[in-house]
Amino acid sequence: MENKIINTNFAFLQPIIKKAKTFFAFIKGEKANTDFRFLQPLSPSTKTDFRFLQGLPSVSTPIALTDVDIKLDGTSFTNNDLLLNSIKIMLNADDKSVVEFDLTRTHDKIDYTVDNVYRQISNHNTVAVYIKSNYIWTFKIAQIQATSADEKVHVIAKGDEYTRNTNLVQLDLPSLNSQLGLYDVLVNNVDIDNPYVNSLDENPEYYNGIKINLGETTQEHIYRSESFIYYTLDELEPDQNYTYFWYLEGENFVTGDSFFPAKYIGTSLSPVSSDTFDITGIRFKKQRNFSTLTVSEGYYYLGSAPYKEVSTNNGQYIPVFRWDDREDGLYQVISPHYNNIAWAKKFAANEFVKIKNINGSILPKTRVSLSITLDSFMYYNLKLLQRINVGNTTQSGIYKNSNGFPVSIKGISIDFGATPACVDITADNNYSQSEIAALDAALGAAPAEVSEIAYRLDAKYDLSKQDYIS
Repeated sequence: MENKIINTNFAFLQPIIKKAKTFFAFIKGEKANTDFRFLQPLSPSTKTDFRFLQGLPSVSTPIALTDVDIKLDGTSFTNNDLLLNSIKIMLNADDKSVVEFDLTRTHDKIDYTVDNVYRQISNHNTVAVYIKSNYIWTFKIAQIQATSADEKVHVIAKGDEYTRNTNLVQLDLPSLNSQLGLYDVLVNNVDIDNPYVNSLDENPEYYNGIKINLGETTQEHIYRSESFIYYTLDELEPDQNYTYFWYLEGENFVTGDSFFPAKYIGTSLSPVSSDTFDITGIRFKKQRNFSTLTVSEGYYYLGSAPYKEVSTNNGQYIPVFRWDDREDGLYQVISPHYNNIAWAKKFAANEFVKIKNINGSILPKTRVSLSITLDSFMYYNLKLLQRINVGNTTQSGIYKNSNGFPVSIKGISIDFGATPACVDITADNNYSQSEIAALDAALGAAPAEVSEIAYRLDAKYDLSKQDYIS
């Protein structure tokens, strides 16, 4: 901006504030007058700060409007159809990219140029943007606003999220006593949010750590034993609270059939109560199921207080082998089981990353808005999520790897209505939604419960049928 003269007049009827800040920035200025008046003295002195950068940009050939090309279904708009200074491009992290522009068409003949050439825009047509023959992005026409008052057609096209690049780049401020370069950056606003966090605060603005309940460990307790000695019916003395699994050998008096070696018949000796069997030997397996043992695993902590509590699948179930009598035989079985202890810790670690900023710390939370020229945007080839440091600051290194820097580009807005075309960038040091989603995707899913495992040890023998149960 070039300034010929600026006059200021500040008048205060009463002291409502202790400090008044003014900031004026001009590329070139000639004269500035200030007038501050107070009905009563508020402070011993009043300070004003005016700074002028002498000279215009050092590069005399910035990118011009004529270097911008928008192609409709692969063919460029003509100059008498597209208003170049109406073009606006908005590129946003985690959202659709948007380009808007005006066409010199009549409101009731939107698919024809003023020269009556058919160039359809009403069928989700494709729009591609180029700057100095460099491809920027592709969009689909999503909205058309035709107005009769000025016979203008406003087109809004949307595309997928713009390209990302998380590489680090440094953008430099102009020096105070040098000409404004075409590749310099102007920082409009820096917001550094770095509050003190009380570790005892139950509802803090920011958390310093993560905690998670690891759940309980439940373990089965089963006692098993097996006899390899054969007993007679009279010799058996079964223990209380045990389940017995019986194996018999002998013969059937009626049929003369023998069952040898010993056959598994189940958990009851009732089939041999009949006088038709001569049992010559009995052996067994016995098992007692005790109550499961349960122990709390407590909480797992990352960082420091105050902690944000998160939850997911937790705990573990530890089974042991048991015998199980089933319709067709004796089975060795492991119950369904799971172990989510390691998973819960891994989940908590991922949540800890998510409450940090992109630089690996909880605070500060830094937000920045800055402006650069279109030439600078093209020169640095800036992309969404690109990390930015700002250099050449008056206080050396204040925005370079400190105070929440580098920050990540979250929005890029290009306005071709400004002269020269202006690129406004918003950035902060938070993770984007897509980066959070990528962290969750890399984490994966909680481990699935392991289903029951069972395999048959012995087929069951039906004494009455003198055959195995199928």
